[in-house]
Amino acid sequence: MENPEVLEARKRLAAKFGDNIRIAGKGSMRKKKKNPHKTNQVDDKKVKNALKKLGVQPLPDIDEVNFFQDDNNVLHFSSPQIEGNIKDNFFMISGKGEVKSIRDLMPGIIPHLAQKILSF
Repeated sequence: MENPEVLEARKRLAAKFGDNIRIAGKGSMRKKKKNPHKTNQVDDKKVKNALKKLGVQPLPDIDEVNFFQDDNNVLHFSSPQIEGNIKDNFFMISGKGEVKSIRDLMPGIIPHLAQKILSF
């Protein structure tokens, strides 16, 4: 019969190292725990490298960006970061966008609206 001290030590080791997954029987190698890859940083680097190839430059002094949708909503960026290549007519807008109603933005947005949108 096993010594109680040995059994207790084994329990402590199991708690310390967790339940490792074995490939085969006793004495075989254990699988290493696979950590999930963090793709956000990799994707950001890929996007930045692609933008460098397109020759974009930061465009300063733009306070807000509004995209008008057909359902009378606006995709509103209050403090965007804009990069673009004016020669190739290519622009990238990054930041936190919010979908708002035109009525919510009404006092300051009137100069941006066309007559077609104002008639709703």
